Amino acid sequence: MKIGAFAAKFGIKQVTIRYYVKKGLLNPIKKRTYYEYNQTCVEDMEKILRLKRMNFTLDEIAMYLAYLRLNHSRTFSSKREIMDLLKRKLKSVDTSINELMTAKAQIQQLLHEVSEMVDIPRHDSPGREVIGFPVDFTKRLICPDCQKPLSLNSDRIVNNDVISGDLRCDCGYTATIKDGVVTFEGSTNEDFYEGKPAPIQPDQNYSPAFINTAYSAVDWLKEQVSSEPVQNRTVLNPAIQEGQASFKLLSSLLQRRTDFTFIGIDPSLAFIRNFQHLLATNTRKPEHTLLFSGSVDRAPLPKESVDYITMSCGLQYHRLFHGTNPADLLVKLLKPGGKWFELFFCVDDRRLINEQYRPFSAVLHCQSLQKTFSKQIKANFIKSGEVTEKSEFSKFFKETANGIFCNIIGQKAQRNE
Repeated sequence: MKIGAFAAKFGIKQVTIRYYVKKGLLNPIKKRTYYEYNQTCVEDMEKILRLKRMNFTLDEIAMYLAYLRLNHSRTFSSKREIMDLLKRKLKSVDTSINELMTAKAQIQQLLHEVSEMVDIPRHDSPGREVIGFPVDFTKRLICPDCQKPLSLNSDRIVNNDVISGDLRCDCGYTATIKDGVVTFEGSTNEDFYEGKPAPIQPDQNYSPAFINTAYSAVDWLKEQVSSEPVQNRTVLNPAIQEGQASFKLLSSLLQRRTDFTFIGIDPSLAFIRNFQHLLATNTRKPEHTLLFSGSVDRAPLPKESVDYITMSCGLQYHRLFHGTNPADLLVKLLKPGGKWFELFFCVDDRRLINEQYRPFSAVLHCQSLQKTFSKQIKANFIKSGEVTEKSEFSKFFKETANGIFCNIIGQKAQRNE
């Protein structure tokens, strides 16, 4: 039979058959314009497939078939060579079995260790610590509409923290405090467990390369943040998102000291609750913690009230997934001399942005991003990683694009500058 029929008989591609011929595994008969695959080829192919199921390499199969063909003459040496080959393979299989048994035991131990990890409790779990809103902080808040002080109506206070209540202004502005989280206009997903968290991306498709490169970039930023003197100062993260990267940045500060105020904001109440759970299970916590859910421009924070802004892809998150751009407002929230630490994922060439997303170049294109920031604050831009796999950012960039993780460290000018 010809190669097409032979390949179809065994369900193998023709290119594979040709490779087996080149390796000497198959010896079809040469005709004028084609090769004839006879019964001997059929028997050899059956042996090849059988040996492959026993984990023989192609080189080992070629050796076996060669010895077997020699043994047709019933020579003693070829029989001995076949037996030696099979004994070596059997020894190799025994070694593999021992290695796999060891790996199995180690995986079982690892599985046990993971199963023993303490799960993050639900926010309504009995006896779980609730991080509330500090009563004393109320006097620092103002109405975003008329800039007047807010009044607190509390329903439940524990250890000088408001667990439930509301903040009101005579002009009509209202913010609700529930389970320690302040919610206001722009908050979505009112229940973390009954509703579905608003996704950052539709596929939730994170590649290992993307995750590892991203966390290396976050680690670099974390080292810069951890060296800052945050004692008695206020740190703002206006894009908590799913919580892991945000918690990583906060933890870098908590390792050194806890005597500072932390403010976390996100439009998704789901993400704020998740972050609240992470913080509740941590042994070290900021002296004061304020967690807000809503649009940044509706947060009751006065101008020049924070010393540091830290976040990971925060402006991109707000612009791409919530349709807002709080950059100008965030600069106003920074005190003179205040610092901004943020990680971005972008590309060097604007043409690598998919056409429908080019209107968002200000947060997707490295040079545009630098230009935008330079108008607001004095900033340094450090590229901290490059990766082909773009995970949740894939839809924004062309498939051939390499994504770049870029850390930005900026400082707002002092009044006399």
